[in-house]
Amino acid sequence: MNLIDAILQHANVLQSTPAIKQKLAKLMKQQDVILVALCGESASGKTTLLNALKDKVPQMSVISADNYFCDISDRISEVGSFTKLVESGYETESSQNFQMDLLSSDLKALRSGRTIDTPYYEMRDGSSKAKAIHCRPSKIVFVESICTLYPEVRDLFDLKIYLSIDKAVQWKRYQERAITRNQDPLQMKKQFEIVSKAASKYIIPNKEFADLVIEGKVCEAEQKAAVRFVACHKDYPININQQHEREE
Repeated sequence: MNLIDAILQHANVLQSTPAIKQKLAKLMKQQDVILVALCGESASGKTTLLNALKDKVPQMSVISADNYFCDISDRISEVGSFTKLVESGYETESSQNFQMDLLSSDLKALRSGRTIDTPYYEMRDGSSKAKAIHCRPSKIVFVESICTLYPEVRDLFDLKIYLSIDKAVQWKRYQERAITRNQDPLQMKKQFEIVSKAASKYIIPNKEFADLVIEGKVCEAEQKAAVRFVACHKDYPININQQHEREE
């Protein structure tokens, strides 16, 4: 069993499994770099799934497109907090709030075998630092974010995966993450309601463009079990050499 098989174990396949395997086998032979999009709502488990895979598959390449958020630190300072900015009408999920042109050009550069320096977005204050993370191209690059299936970039990916999520599970994860960020419980609840509404407008509709949809009923333990299983079967021809470095 290969890495894709592990993903398929927990997926509602919108394209037949044999077709996807055939497509990837062809890409492995024809392309030096394969780009894989992992999309889903906030707190859907994107980072959790990829971290589990990275633990079992050494040197797997992952880029967070959340680092392409536009700098909004001045706007946050002006209104007093990120929650107040959202309440004033700012929609985190809108493609207008991402550096989509830069993301597109960086993905094309990776595809052509060139090294890129991505921005770094600081969630705590909404600031963005240009050319902060050094990324060398590798055979397979996972790009995770809420924005990876937006029209501006989705056609650049060879495989598109959407991570669906049960609302109850998402709410629990959202609360846990808010605690780590020392977020006020009342603000967190308001923000979750606003984010969920915006997701229905900007993120969930992109589910139809995914090759694979991983259903949110799958718990993290089951995901990790699948990763442990595939880690014992190293027949997938991955040859990855990528380095992420955040510049101070």
